[in-house]
Amino acid sequence: MSTRRGGIRADSWRGRLRPVAGLLVRRLGERGASAVEMALVAPVFLLLVMGALQFAHVMFLRHEIYAAAQQICRQLALGADTAATATSALRAELQRIGVTGTLEVVAPTPTTDASVSVRVPLAPLLWTDLFRPMVGDAAMQLRVVYRSSSRTG
Repeated sequence: MSTRRGGIRADSWRGRLRPVAGLLVRRLGERGASAVEMALVAPVFLLLVMGALQFAHVMFLRHEIYAAAQQICRQLALGADTAATATSALRAELQRIGVTGTLEVVAPTPTTDASVSVRVPLAPLLWTDLFRPMVGDAAMQLRVVYRSSSRTG
């Protein structure tokens, strides 16, 4: 006499297929679990990737603004520009980069150094509305100071 497994004889064809059917059910269940895990992890992963790309974009713009301010400040310190022409050149450079902000350009005198200060609000720099509530009214501030040639020595 054959042994019974769950009311089904083990030597019958249904008894032999039962372990195989259990394996199939387990595999299909794992596939569903993978889909659920992916649905839970994907939004978090995409948020992290978008945040990293946004951060890289803002750091690139910061570098471009700093390079423009440094170039203008150097020209001021060497006496190649006046404050008015330096301000208009810096505004043109910021417009080329695609940002707007407040500028303060100080031409060198016998007692002061040449300096350029730029303040750019962060919210317009973001290309997605997802991070704007986190930024709020924050601004990026840069200041470049060059010792003027008349003050050296």
